[in-house]
Amino acid sequence: MRDSLEGQQRAKQAEATAKQAEANASQVEADWLAGAIHACEEAERQADEEGIEFLHSVSLINDNVYLSARRDSY
Repeated sequence: MRDSLEGQQRAKQAEATAKQAEANASQVEADWLAGAIHACEEAERQADEEGIEFLHSVSLINDNVYLSARRDSY
């Protein structure tokens, strides 16, 4: 009878340990996913900034070409 109770206690402890391990794994996965989402958002933000800088530089080049052409026409 005592062995049976000890076995049940060990089984309950093993089950609790397994549930805790599963919760820890879920938290690790959630943390990883949050990190991946953050990295994607940061990459998107940086790409937007670089795109804006590029468009701005092209706009300035076009303005300079336009102004040069106007000066040359006088």
